Amino acid sequence: MNLFFSNPLFWLMAAAAIPLLVHLFARSRPREREFSSLIFLRRAVKRHVRLRRPKDWLLLAVRTLAAACLAAAFLLPYMAGRSMEEQGSRSVILVVDRSASMSAADGQESRISKAGVFAGQIMSDLKRGDLVNLIWADAAPAALFREPMPSHDLVNRELQRIHSRPEAANTAAALALAVEQAARTASTRPTSVYILSDFQSSNWSGVDWEKAFPPDLDVRCIQVADHERLPNTAVTSLKVMPATVLPGQSVTVQAVLSNFGSQPVRVTAHLEAGSLRASRTAEIPAGAKETVSFQAQVPASVEEWPVFVTLDHDAFPADDTAGTVVRVGASLQCDAVTQDEAQLGFMMKALRFIPFLDVQSAGGLGREQPDFIVWNKPEKEDLKKMEALAEAGSVIVAVPDFSGDAVANALMGLPDGPRTFSEYEKTGKGWTLNAALPDDSVFDLFRGGDAASPLDARVFRRLNEGLAPDSWNDLVSVLVRYEDGVPAIVRRVKGRGALVLWNVPVQSMDADWGKSPLFLPFLAEAMLKSRQEGVGEAAPEPGRDFPSWILPDTLDAADVVLTGPDGAEFLCKESRLSSGKRLLSSVAPAVPGTYVWSGRHAAGMPLHTQVVNFPVGESNLQTLAAGNLPASAAVVTASGKLVEVTGRIPLWPWLLGAAVLLFALELWLSSLPVRTVHDGKEAQS
Repeated sequence: MNLFFSNPLFWLMAAAAIPLLVHLFARSRPREREFSSLIFLRRAVKRHVRLRRPKDWLLLAVRTLAAACLAAAFLLPYMAGRSMEEQGSRSVILVVDRSASMSAADGQESRISKAGVFAGQIMSDLKRGDLVNLIWADAAPAALFREPMPSHDLVNRELQRIHSRPEAANTAAALALAVEQAARTASTRPTSVYILSDFQSSNWSGVDWEKAFPPDLDVRCIQVADHERLPNTAVTSLKVMPATVLPGQSVTVQAVLSNFGSQPVRVTAHLEAGSLRASRTAEIPAGAKETVSFQAQVPASVEEWPVFVTLDHDAFPADDTAGTVVRVGASLQCDAVTQDEAQLGFMMKALRFIPFLDVQSAGGLGREQPDFIVWNKPEKEDLKKMEALAEAGSVIVAVPDFSGDAVANALMGLPDGPRTFSEYEKTGKGWTLNAALPDDSVFDLFRGGDAASPLDARVFRRLNEGLAPDSWNDLVSVLVRYEDGVPAIVRRVKGRGALVLWNVPVQSMDADWGKSPLFLPFLAEAMLKSRQEGVGEAAPEPGRDFPSWILPDTLDAADVVLTGPDGAEFLCKESRLSSGKRLLSSVAPAVPGTYVWSGRHAAGMPLHTQVVNFPVGESNLQTLAAGNLPASAAVVTASGKLVEVTGRIPLWPWLLGAAVLLFALELWLSSLPVRTVHDGKEAQS
């Protein structure tokens, strides 16, 4: 074991000389008095000093030693393993977690700051010839050097600028990079990997520690989180239904509020959408979620409508806001895929009377991704195309061939078996329709009266045999049934869109529904309310994805500028997609906030807006229990000491205790009676 000092201010040891200086320069000087003869007084003083001097020197020694112990304690001395000569050169790989949860504070100090302190202690133990490399465990992990280097100053400089990033860590990639770096030096010198992290569950629970490292690699995990579960409330989801809306349309904004703490909380959510402001209060049990809903009306003169929901800030404010951008269109596109428009009967006439629909009829799709598609008599070869369109956001209303359809079950995601469908014989009586899910939003418009009133019709022809009404899964809902239970209108959610099986004939000779004044609003509601939530494009994930926008043909990349959440301009690059369209993307990864694409020469007029939200997984600040960390690695908690990792034994507590004891001894010695000599006999005074 060898002695080292964390604090190099050795001049503090000069404080040990203070008692000696006081002893030398603060000696008492008695007043001079006249006596007839001093011969007997001098003899008595000489004997008195001879008896007192040992105590004076002992007091001086105790005081000096106490002052020396106190001064040495401020130097923070410690004992460390072997001497540098005995230890030999070694290699150290530092893996520092910079994910968003590392900005959380268990007390006065954030987790990322604690990681920097511990990393600095590890660096202070290295000698000049030791190799080191620093790996940031980010969404895209990166090493400071290509291989471990003796550049300690560069590593220390990076550690002094340490900060967390608003993204999730790719822990598997970071550990793989650490193993790769360790392998470069493991054959020539002892190599250790230090992982400094809060070991947040969402980031680290999926790590297979036994497979992550070679069995002979020295791995040390340093836990910088003091608490296993910190309280936190966050906006973890925001939906606007429908996502693509019309000017003046009423929409529903739903925000999911999550409580990650161990105690119930009462929170207030604030909606901000243009000039609209609203608030909702929610009680959230411990570890649970609550959904708050707002009703809002889309402004009449906007193309993009940013919507935000914010909580009152807590101790971890980064995730207290979530936002989205609603695309507002003048109309919605509807394509009718049919060989003969007359085959769609009164449905086609009704579609043309819906004011917000731009209807086109053709033998195939007329537009790349219309909002709605009415597909007449689909065939098996059309199924993949229909599902792909629904996945991307289209609502497809499939009107089957009532003379003998073979794809109805497949449209609903059921196994394609040897089912065949046949029609009932026409009768004068027919079948009536009933609402199978009266609480579905399709019937909201008719909630004031009888929910079945828009279904007042007689149907004389339908698909019957072969339908599987008891085999629907959770994504399939039967909205309307016939009086005998046969499904009439069935909706299957697919991606951001839906497939709707319309098992009601649309020819006036087979049903009299077209005569009902409520058929048109019901058809419009069935199509609008079948659209799913979500934005027009996938939101970039912080740290992993890049804000991007497909350039209109009328613009050049040089004419567009991207500004980020802080108002700074982002450097962008242009690429060509397989479809031939031009994609403009940021060079830097996304961080949470609002991104605005605007014209460079058009007074900064906004062209497109994107919102990047805080990564949901980082809101749960719960950490892995010590038992879930690798048993083969040394594990140290932040509240413990780094001694177990580096072999350091701090001496300052012992020195501080010794100083206290010595001062107590000095006080006791000072209180002892002084021996004097009177007439040749000792006495105490």
